[in-house]
Amino acid sequence: MQGFFYTMVIASLLFAQEPRNSRSFLVKVEPVKSGTMREYIYAYGRVTGLEEAAVVPTMPGRVVSILKNEGERVKKDEIIALLDREIPGVKTEYLQIVSPINGIITYINGKVGQIATQTQPFAYIVSEQQAVEVNLSSDDLQKVRVGANAFAIDGGKEIEGSVVSRSYGLDPMSLTGKVRISLRRNVLQVGSIVNVKIVTKEKSGVLIVPENAIAEKGDRTVVYVVKDEVAKEVPVEVGIISEGWAEVKGNLNVKDLVVTLGAEGLYDGAPVELGGK
Repeated sequence: MQGFFYTMVIASLLFAQEPRNSRSFLVKVEPVKSGTMREYIYAYGRVTGLEEAAVVPTMPGRVVSILKNEGERVKKDEIIALLDREIPGVKTEYLQIVSPINGIITYINGKVGQIATQTQPFAYIVSEQQAVEVNLSSDDLQKVRVGANAFAIDGGKEIEGSVVSRSYGLDPMSLTGKVRISLRRNVLQVGSIVNVKIVTKEKSGVLIVPENAIAEKGDRTVVYVVKDEVAKEVPVEVGIISEGWAEVKGNLNVKDLVVTLGAEGLYDGAPVELGGK
């Protein structure tokens, strides 16, 4: 038993004296790219029209005719419904409820025979060009600028748009401000809730690596570049990090291969073998 113990001690010492680079690290790599990095605010919002209007009669009256239905297109000043003011002893013409904008009727709040009043909208109309209305906290609202690129996300597909307006004050109840995003395509269901991301910072022509290529070595941030089956440690400064990618500055070139998997234990000059998925 004692002889076995001494054998194990000697074997351990021999292994400890084995050269540092006697084994290769199995790693996965990805090329350095040049492109555009964006920083986003993520939120959700309600799909509406770029313009929207609640239609209220100018005077109360009984509904005698509804000329347009929900889902139909209307033009500005087109008649939606007729009201009878029913003034005893006075013959009056029907009061017209007209659309204040070009758009689509999304809701009619009335039926023939009912009384329509000025205290409740009779119809809601939105323009055909779609938009998303978003409520943001004070901190996020301050980062948003009119004209910034933005995206509505529906079923994994992104619909491009841009910020056309934003509040410069907060709602005293919710402590949020509104941002309206005009969409370039009208493909969403009006009234639905969608995810939104708004660009707050953008840099073009920067070097980009996968976020998991970034490694912390003490007080240094590095990536490992693989060339001729050897890993070279390259210090970097990290800028925008977004959606799995990172902007980096350092002694790197486009198409350099950086380690994205298997960097644990790597060191400058370590032998590597490409592999992994």
